[in-house]
Formats: sequence, C-alpha cells, structure tokens
Amino acid sequence: MSQLIKLIDTATAVGVNAGAATTINGARCVMLTNKGSSGVATVAIAATVGSATSQYFCVPPQTTIFFQKKATDFVWAHTALGGTTVEANNVGFTN
Repeated sequence: MSQLIKLIDTATAVGVNAGAATTINGARCVMLTNKGSSGVATVAIAATVGSATSQYFCVPPQTTIFFQKKATDFVWAHTALGGTTVEANNVGFTN
C-alpha cells in the first residue's frame, strides 16, 4: 500500500542554533531537507530550548527525511559548512 504525503505548511528554514529553534508551527510529523550540496546537517530536537536532553541526528547533503516529534518540541540544525539551508515542512500521511 502506498502513502501520499500531504504538505500542511510551506517549507521554512530551520534555525542554526538553539536560540533560533522552532517548533515548525507545532508540527508532529516533519519532512526535513538538507538542501546543501555538501556538508552534513546535525539536527537537534529538544523539549525546551537549550535543554541538556537534546537528541541529535545527522542528515547528509541533498537528502530528505521524515520524523515524528511532539508538537511542542523544538528543532534546530547546523552544518560545519556555512550557508547550507535546512528546511522543514509540517506534513501528514494518507492512503
């Protein structure tokens, strides 16, 4: 069975540090894209900005991934190379 991706919001740039973190408009299901041609993006998810319990994962360049989070969780991303844009959309899935 195939699934369709429903875009709920337009893509927004994800902040590059905890101070610029976003909830992605309260998204629970997120499509995140590392639009850079080089540079792995390190993505952080935390219940509160600057939380010591942040969870991290990496997204290779020119890659799109999907993940779930709580509506109140904050997300930010950075790369070792400046200028790489990481964008996120609030999405849903349907059959």
